[in-house]
Parts: sequence; structure tokens; C-alpha cells
Amino acid sequence: MTVAEVAKTMGLGINQVVNALHRAGVKVGSQKRLKPAKEELPTKTLEESHTVQGDKWDLTATTNERITSLDQLIAFCKIDVSEWEIVRWTCNKWEVGAKNAEKEVVVTPLYQVKATMERRTGVILGRQLIQQDIEDMKAWAPTFAKIRREHVGPHLALISIPDAHLGKLAWREEVGADYDLKIAVSTFKDAVLGLLAKTAGYPIDRVCMVLGNDFLNADNFALTTTRGTPQHGDGRFPKVYRAGRELLVWSIEQALTLAPVDVILIPGNHDEQSTYTIGDSLECWFRNCPDVRIDNRPSSRKYYEYGRTLLAFDHGDGVKPKSLPSVMAAEAPEAWGRSLQRECITGHLHTFRMEEVVGVNVRILPSLCASDKWHHKNGYVGNKRAAQAIYYHREQGWVGDSIHYPDIGKREETVFAA
Repeated sequence: MTVAEVAKTMGLGINQVVNALHRAGVKVGSQKRLKPAKEELPTKTLEESHTVQGDKWDLTATTNERITSLDQLIAFCKIDVSEWEIVRWTCNKWEVGAKNAEKEVVVTPLYQVKATMERRTGVILGRQLIQQDIEDMKAWAPTFAKIRREHVGPHLALISIPDAHLGKLAWREEVGADYDLKIAVSTFKDAVLGLLAKTAGYPIDRVCMVLGNDFLNADNFALTTTRGTPQHGDGRFPKVYRAGRELLVWSIEQALTLAPVDVILIPGNHDEQSTYTIGDSLECWFRNCPDVRIDNRPSSRKYYEYGRTLLAFDHGDGVKPKSLPSVMAAEAPEAWGRSLQRECITGHLHTFRMEEVVGVNVRILPSLCASDKWHHKNGYVGNKRAAQAIYYHREQGWVGDSIHYPDIGKREETVFAA
């Protein structure tokens, strides 16, 4: 194969090929015919160029090292695949010759590789988010002393605020009420303080906080739900995630002023992955606190016993509410046998309902969040926005509730009067 034939095959100029051969120590003309190889040349990178624009990287390299697969290309070019994703690549081959010690021309293959890569921005942001969590926990993961409390009584305060949807974006003129990250955090804090204040009528010896349940509106950097449904989001995902984690730490610390706290994480259909990772952060944060216990097992349903009462928690997007009592009996038969009072508690529907199914109270708890454009367009409006605390006696079971209604202001009405 002549140099001219190599140039034509590679789509290069003859001078480019000749110059590459000269850099390899081969003196040839454009019509020099190369003989089959008798020995290999030492591995060399003959030509290499890089073009980086923003999050895109174009790489071209010419070498005599054999490259015929993507793995070989990655190893040769030292590409960090955890940071860069290869979206396309090509490898071309031609032959060149060089004189050996005996003045004979030996032929060795040359390889030209081209690769286009895009930066894995989601991975990088995720690393930064995790690192920020680690730094925050190092800076603030104190050793909590056991709190001595007097006049504690045989009551559990259950605080579950499902479907907060932090990061949801709603515009008053479009759907009747504003809702964004700042409003969501403020509304959630008001609800926690309001519900804790209303426990004064019950001597409390334990608080159970059920977290997750679509606490976040999106589950990833693309601002979609776990299954990929796009959402109208207020801000970047790391910003919302961090605000949510800080809000839950604050909420648990507020409940600690009342009694020891058991935290149960329930994944929602919007934030299944984020619920688990936030729960893991909470376990790290409160690892030195004897008064906080966290159940972050990767299960869609959780069970909790208090005295003679058995409680089941489920988001409500899977098993139908009326079927939950039979599921409870099948999944927790021993606890079912020990209990006299039983309840199944869900969210998901942004409304309040309760009915008794074969002796088991089945509850759907309300939501604090406003409707977004999709819900408004499809007529899912008018539900009362609220948060609820439920109280249980250690022997008697359910003994009362308290409700917190958010201050949502006057609703925008698109009504024209004649």
C-alpha cells in the first residue's frame, strides 16, 4: 500500500501522512510501497488533538498501538468514564513502514481514533451533593444527651404530613394559588409547629414522624418523577434536595423537644429514590442521638407498634386502601395477633378520608400543597389543604386528632362579573 493510497483511504492529505511517517522516523515519498511488517515499532502517539467546548470534548489521536475496541480506546486516551460519557467513536487503520537496524523497511499498522464525549453533569452534581451532605454532617452531627422528661404519659403523637411536594411550581393566575420552594418550606414548618403545639392536651411519651410520601416533587436532575413524568419545578434539584433535608432535620429536632422520636420513611411515586437517600442522611445525622430511631428500610410499606395498636403506612399509589387490612394481616401476622386496635394510613390523593374495613381504620391523609397546572387542568382541585396529627393511647388505641390549616391567603378567581 502506497502513502498516496493510505492518504486516500483515511481521507487525509498526502503531506499529512508523510509528516506523520517522518515523525515516526520513516523517510518515504508519496509513491513508496510498504512491505509487510517483520517487527513492531515501539508504541508512540504520533498526533493528538483535543477540543473542549463547555460539556463537550472532541478527541483525535494517531498511534501505532493496536486499538480496535471501545475499552482499548478508553485505556489509551485515559478517559475518566465516571466524568465523561462517550456518545460516538471511530477507529481507522492503515500501514506505514520504517527501516530497521538491517536497513530493511518493516511495516507496522497505524490507528487513528476519534471520540466525541459529553460531560456527565448529573453524576458530577450528584457527587457534589453527596460531598455537601458529608461536609454538613461533619460540621453538625453532635452527640445528643439523653433527655430527661417529667410527667410523660401513655400517648403517642403521630405526625404525618404527606405530599408536601417540595420543588413544585404553581402560579396563582394560572391555578388559583402560588406554590414554590420557599412557600412549601414555610408552610411545612408552620404545620410542624402548629401540630406540636396542639399536643398539649395529651401527655406524650413518644412521637412517630412519617416522612417521605412525595416529600419532594421530583426525583432527579431532569426534574421528573421516579418513573419519568416531567414536572414543573422551582429550582435545580440539588437546591430542592438540600432544602428538604435541612427541613426534615429541623422538624425532627422540634419534635425532640416533646418526646423521643421514631422516624419512618415511606417512598412516594414522585420521590422513591430521594426518600431513601434522605433517610440515609438522617440516619447519619442522628447517629449519636439515643432519642431518635429511624426506619429507612427499602420497603414500600412499614409497620409500627405502640402498645396494643398496630399501624401500617403506605403511600397509597399501589395497594387499594380497602385491601390494606388484609395485606397487613398477611405481612405482620404476629404483630396483628398482639394488637387490639389497627389502622392503615396513606396519602397520595391529597384529601382526607377515613372508613372502617373489617375492624381496621383506613385513613387517607390530606396534603398541604397547592395544585399545579396539570392537576388544575384535569379538575383535581378544591381539596382542603391541611396537616393532621393523630393520638393513640398505649392501651385504648386511637383517642383523638388535631388539624392544622395553612394560611394560604385569598384564592385567585378567574370570574368576570357582568
